[in-house]
Amino acid sequence: MRLACVLFVSLLLSLTAPLAAQTLLELDSPAATVSETTGPPAACGFPTGPGVAAFLYPAPFICPTAGPIPFVLPFVGDVATNRLTNTIWVTDGVAYTEYAGGGPGYGTPVRSFFMPPGFVVPGPVTGMDVLQAPFAPPGTLLVTDGAFCAGVLPAPAPGCALPVVVIPPFALGFIGVGGVATDLAWSPSAGGSIWFSTALGFVANVLIGGAPGPFGIFPVAPGPCFPAPPLTGIAIDTATPSIFGAPISMYVTNGPLTYRCIPGGGPAPPTFYRTAPCVPAVLAPLNGLGYSLHTIAYGVGTDPILLVPPVATGGGQSSTPSGPMSITLSGNAPGMAYLLYGLAPACPVIGFLGGNSLYIAPPLFGPVGPFPVGVAGLTLPFAIPAAAPVGASIYMQWIVAKTAGGFQASNGVELTIGLP
Repeated sequence: MRLACVLFVSLLLSLTAPLAAQTLLELDSPAATVSETTGPPAACGFPTGPGVAAFLYPAPFICPTAGPIPFVLPFVGDVATNRLTNTIWVTDGVAYTEYAGGGPGYGTPVRSFFMPPGFVVPGPVTGMDVLQAPFAPPGTLLVTDGAFCAGVLPAPAPGCALPVVVIPPFALGFIGVGGVATDLAWSPSAGGSIWFSTALGFVANVLIGGAPGPFGIFPVAPGPCFPAPPLTGIAIDTATPSIFGAPISMYVTNGPLTYRCIPGGGPAPPTFYRTAPCVPAVLAPLNGLGYSLHTIAYGVGTDPILLVPPVATGGGQSSTPSGPMSITLSGNAPGMAYLLYGLAPACPVIGFLGGNSLYIAPPLFGPVGPFPVGVAGLTLPFAIPAAAPVGASIYMQWIVAKTAGGFQASNGVELTIGLP
């Protein structure tokens, strides 16, 4: 819709406050479950969480899908997301399955293939992430078996065939100091580099090809969250601006806990979406982490008369540029819908329009609309353009002027712009 384009062009021109956000993907391989988390809730109960979505990943499909595996060294398996296509990849070390990352089909397989040990790296894969252009063909899977790393491009959906090797395998030189790599995460900022969690409690930074990265190797366990090694997973927050090529924050796990830290191992500052550095896993133990740019919800809608509030949800991932995104209104009364947006959440919540709750702190932007809306609700599509400011957060909320009289307000929805 043209109004949606106007909304985001005007808002991006006005952004001033960099705030990090979005969701952490957690892989519990013994339970064959991917959990999506944020929070935990803190001031004003924001954001909603810590668990926001989950799915069991073994599923009927034309090709075999990833399955459960035990939680033992070298912690085989991982989870990752393609932020441009809004899909989630899971591997059990030999099978690799791509799932729908949102909407009614969340967790449904869309592509799968089998890659035996020895095809590209000697052992089963312990870590995986997704690369985009210009670093590799879009959708390349970067994989490690703990000692080697390589890049493969899956066959088109439904997959089934062996992938194409696009980054030849190279040895990881840090394993003598840090131990085998238990997971990897790709950072697209400042020329790109790979971050590894290790069995001896270190995080290592290397370049494609195996040369040491600018941040070398440093211990994280023992540390404020982990009394002892190993680390079993790592993810990079691509919505935090880089400092001299480093992401401001990353996540690591030892299985039962996740820790948000900065390069060097110190705790990352709290944010709207991640209110504490050390957070228990929703479903433990974890042997893989991934980072998504999904929107997150906060607050609860209001309707002082009907007492049945409308619900706002966001779709897609807020990369720059992004794939298709949307904000949806559902559970509403018939009337005229307006979309408000701004740069910060209202905490404490602001009362307005006869007992409703405003979840966006002034100054407010918009409204976008009005849109005639019935009981079927409304979905407003949009996309984030290239070169939008990384780290900028947007807060949105629907207001409905009801045909029968009075107003109702949805919960809030937040997104933060990050690299794909």
